[in-house]
Amino acid sequence: MINNRFKSKQAGSSLALTMMFFTVIGMVTIAAVGVTTTNDAMAQRAVEKTQATALAETGVEMLYDQICREYAALKTPGTEATKTTIKSSFAGRDRTQGSYQAKVLDVKTTRVSPAPSQPSGSVQYTHVYELEGTGTAFNGTTSITKAKFDASSTVTTRELSRISSSTSPVQLTQTPRLSS
Repeated sequence: MINNRFKSKQAGSSLALTMMFFTVIGMVTIAAVGVTTTNDAMAQRAVEKTQATALAETGVEMLYDQICREYAALKTPGTEATKTTIKSSFAGRDRTQGSYQAKVLDVKTTRVSPAPSQPSGSVQYTHVYELEGTGTAFNGTTSITKAKFDASSTVTTRELSRISSSTSPVQLTQTPRLSS
């Protein structure tokens, strides 16, 4: 009779242990799924932010290139790169990847006369451009990147009589320094 009493208590305790075991396993599973879902969302946001930043840098580089070309053609540089949308096509489906644009925030000009290592009457112009690019990923995530670069030109007295300062030939001395 004593033996039966111990068997019935042991049977009940194994049921409780089994229930606790499955409860712990269930809680660990729910926590793992939650962490995985959170990590996936964070990774997706990071990809979108990286894409927006790359588009913003592209805008700055396109405006820098536009300014270089206009200087080379002896034109007054523009102050912005128009908004450009990037699209792709895969398996017959078109998809917008994002867009970029850029603008000149500020231009500081210094004038040194006579220009260093040049004869009297020459003038050196140095322009410091500050550019801002804005990139927008396909889902609306936006990133803004700023850059600065220097452009300089030296004009002699003879050239001053032929051309105006706004069309002076400029040699770009630096590629844009990007900063987020």
